[in-house]
Amino acid sequence: MRVRDNTVDWSYPPPRRGWRGWWDRLVGPGATPAEQGVTLAAGGVGALGVVFHAAWHQLPWAWWEYAIAFVIALDIVGGVFANATSSAKRWHHRAGQSGRQHFGFLALHGVHIMLVASLFGDSPVTYGAVSYGYLLLAGIAILTVPLRLQRPTGQLAACGGIFLAVWGLPEIPGWEWFLPVLVIKLITGHATLETPFVTQSGLRR
Repeated sequence: MRVRDNTVDWSYPPPRRGWRGWWDRLVGPGATPAEQGVTLAAGGVGALGVVFHAAWHQLPWAWWEYAIAFVIALDIVGGVFANATSSAKRWHHRAGQSGRQHFGFLALHGVHIMLVASLFGDSPVTYGAVSYGYLLLAGIAILTVPLRLQRPTGQLAACGGIFLAVWGLPEIPGWEWFLPVLVIKLITGHATLETPFVTQSGLRR
């Protein structure tokens, strides 16, 4: 769709109460059915793909490791789409949100790295330290460069995550995808400020 067919809208409704409010804070209050549906579908397909790959290649995972892998993949792959939507941009980059909040959100994902490194890897300290260090450095970079350089910096960080996963990290079978996709979710998605468009027709699809 052409840019002239869209308008910029930074307004958002307040989060709902209860568990719906928790969901609103993840995907952005007022997220459209399409945004929510694709978020769930992408996360589900990604999670199923990870566990299918592990089963197909007969990786020595216990049932609870399959469960943990499913949840992590659901969150990260679904989050790639969710954090890039206009609804999420309005919410996560609303007035009052600063680099501190964004960096804190990135830092919390060290839990994901710790779980993957300690439960599935043979070199958990090296994998965890290098992955987390790269994520934090990429976060500092994306939050300190001028706004006009945020998007290309995020793309470069994603490339670096791919190279690091292929050439620099201890191999964890079944998790080769993990760091690059995590960087895409958090750096090119969550932390990058982008304009939230809606169609001029008012259809919030």
